[in-house]
Amino acid sequence: MRYFVETQLLKLNMPNLQPYLTQLKNKGNKLQLNYYWPTLFGLLEMENLFENFFTLKEDHPLFKAIITALNNPLNADLLMRLYDQIFVECLTHVKNMPQINDLSLIKKIKEHKHLETMQQFNELTAPLFDYYTNYLTHHRCEAMHNLILFLAWDRVCVNLAIIFEHDPSSTSIREGLNLLKACVLESFQHITSQKKSAPSFFRLLETLYADAMRQENLDHHTEAGWKILCQGAALLKPREQLADLFFIDGAIKEISAQESLEQDSLSFLSSRPIEEIEIGLKLATYLNLEVKNWITDWPYRVKKVDVFPVSSF
Repeated sequence: MRYFVETQLLKLNMPNLQPYLTQLKNKGNKLQLNYYWPTLFGLLEMENLFENFFTLKEDHPLFKAIITALNNPLNADLLMRLYDQIFVECLTHVKNMPQINDLSLIKKIKEHKHLETMQQFNELTAPLFDYYTNYLTHHRCEAMHNLILFLAWDRVCVNLAIIFEHDPSSTSIREGLNLLKACVLESFQHITSQKKSAPSFFRLLETLYADAMRQENLDHHTEAGWKILCQGAALLKPREQLADLFFIDGAIKEISAQESLEQDSLSFLSSRPIEEIEIGLKLATYLNLEVKNWITDWPYRVKKVDVFPVSSF
């Protein structure tokens, strides 16, 4: 069996972790880190790279323009242009971040590769560090495009969630919000179909969550759905951090009507309580189903995830 190892496990470096990993490997299991930008950034201690990043605050001209457009009779062309402008702003700010530079990242990888904490788990960390060093060195344009788009998408979702949270009791802006939701869902499909970057499904869930919790949507939820939403609030991450929830991002899969998820599962080792993981997967499944009910040809499903939490070691 192949197990993905959560980054946080290595950073916590619990005394019983190494013997457990060795035991698993001796039984013929394969262990690896997730080849996923948040894994790399977590190992490089760069999770908080968005601390001073652009966000749509109430005094921002773009925020004001969007709220004004939402409160006027629907102008679809205008709203879609404003949505595109959010994306442009996020892309521009990511490109201008000094940390998002191939040479800077390669240097940081080389520095961290030889740290004692990384050397303890060298069999896991070295292949990932080597992969990204090679990717950034020999496929620079592709790697930087991938990374910039991944990070910009993260920020687009955060900023849209801010819009959805604004004036949550107003029902007059529903039509415009539906258009913005359709835009971000279409963007997710477009980016994934290009197969040049894998946008975070968790960040999309945060946007959908903000919409689901608006006043006009509360009566729509079943008792079971409402319980999942309430429990799911604990899963939401600080917006200045890069979200590293591979058990959700890795669980989403595009499938055709003829395909099945029965034989497709993901196994990974985590430091998180099993209850948190179960709630996260329930939230992902519930909100994804809500999208499916809204967009009948939505092709994504949440596949089975087998998680082995630290408490079971």
